[in-house]
Amino acid sequence: MRHGWTLEKQEWDILPQVIEGTSWSKTKLAQLYRDQVPKRSGVYIICVKIPHFNQSPFKSLYNVIYVGKADRGTLYDRFLYHCNNPKPELVLARQCFGDNLEYWYTEVNPDQVQELEARLIGCFGPPANLKQESIPAKTAEGRPA
Repeated sequence: MRHGWTLEKQEWDILPQVIEGTSWSKTKLAQLYRDQVPKRSGVYIICVKIPHFNQSPFKSLYNVIYVGKADRGTLYDRFLYHCNNPKPELVLARQCFGDNLEYWYTEVNPDQVQELEARLIGCFGPPANLKQESIPAKTAEGRPA
């Protein structure tokens, strides 16, 4: 898995079309804020600001460290999972960045979740995602040339 932002322009050109119509909200990734998260399907991003930096440009830097989906469960379920049973990469992120982790989320129909998640992982290359998501494709019957 590649980590960090992709340098492939076509990936960034597609992203605005994929996220069109989505509305994002955020909360701190801490169980105290669980009631802010909807019990619906969607996609979420865990982001972080660099802690303890008050000097420009560092105080303004912000990064995506994990992208996930809730297509079988809910955004709420995934939020609680990451609060109570975080995967090792997110444990390391919490150790490194403390309470600066933010949970950004958008409600999306289950049939759109996989493509949105895959596109976000492909563009941002979050370091806590260990596998490359594939973008679903549809096939049609062949026709003669």
